[in-house]
Amino acid sequence: MIINKYFFVLIFTIFILYILYTLSKHLNLLDLPENRKVHNKPTPFVGGLIIFFSIIFSSILFEYNYFFNYLIYTSSLIIIIGLIDDKYNLSPYTRLFFQFTTSFIMFGSGLIISNLGEYEFVGLINLYIFSYLFTAFSIVLLINAFNFIDGIDGLCGGMFVSSLILILVFSFFEIGNSIFHYFFINNLILITLIFLIFNIFSNRLKIFLGDSGSMLLGLLLGWLIVYYTSEEKNFHPVLALWVISYPIYDFLTVFSRRLFYERKNPMLSDKYHFHHLLLSIFSSHKKVSLILNIFAICFGIFGLIIFKYFGSIICLLSFILILFLYNLLYYKLFNIQKKI
Repeated sequence: MIINKYFFVLIFTIFILYILYTLSKHLNLLDLPENRKVHNKPTPFVGGLIIFFSIIFSSILFEYNYFFNYLIYTSSLIIIIGLIDDKYNLSPYTRLFFQFTTSFIMFGSGLIISNLGEYEFVGLINLYIFSYLFTAFSIVLLINAFNFIDGIDGLCGGMFVSSLILILVFSFFEIGNSIFHYFFINNLILITLIFLIFNIFSNRLKIFLGDSGSMLLGLLLGWLIVYYTSEEKNFHPVLALWVISYPIYDFLTVFSRRLFYERKNPMLSDKYHFHHLLLSIFSSHKKVSLILNIFAICFGIFGLIIFKYFGSIICLLSFILILFLYNLLYYKLFNIQKKI
């Protein structure tokens, strides 16, 4: 029975979590406190490994199709580079090189973004020779967007789960598929929720995603969106923006602020992401993560409603309008925080 397979995945995830948590101290896979970080004691950054091994285990039980298996084993490169980055702090350019390399390897699955969908008064927007380049840049952008939001407990993993839920919701309303059709996504949700329990609520067995985990989640989500908009055509590509609204808003705002407003390397970390600004107000990781995940789900539902009743052009313009309003709010909070 399918329910038994999910149960075995749950048990395996808890088992591998305990094993890797124990090994992390012997292998020195620990995230040490420093000025730009919000934790105050060494914490294992094995969340990515836990999720990765659990996904591999689930692939044995559920026998995924060629694309999902190709994605799982290609993502091992991101896990390796992420672990090296967690331990030795690689340069941003080295990370980007391997992120693009992973994306290029994924082209072997036969999947790319060939068009951006149809829009009123415009028609179908084909990418032609730019398909591969656009696909690679989109995936790398999302990998880094998820890496950017991995700054407080529960946010990155929670946003990943929220995005997966939106994929299921969009697929249901657009083509009527039940959530029981999506074994891979269901397992990702289950595995990530187990990680989140220990990331948010556990003191004795607290773990972080690490760069390996945040980049893995960005890679998986990026290719799942490509798969369900380009291959399966479950929903219009413009809705993909609403699946990942908050990570994209945060990335674009922080990247542009560092590059144009402060004139510094946009890939260098700081503590002025939107979640950091909210943390100075609410003083609780749980509250901030919950607020942002609720908003992400609401944005997604709002985008779906706009698409269903007003069409793809208005849906796209609405996304851009909210990005503009988000920027206004961000800079207001940013300037207040800088004065403190």
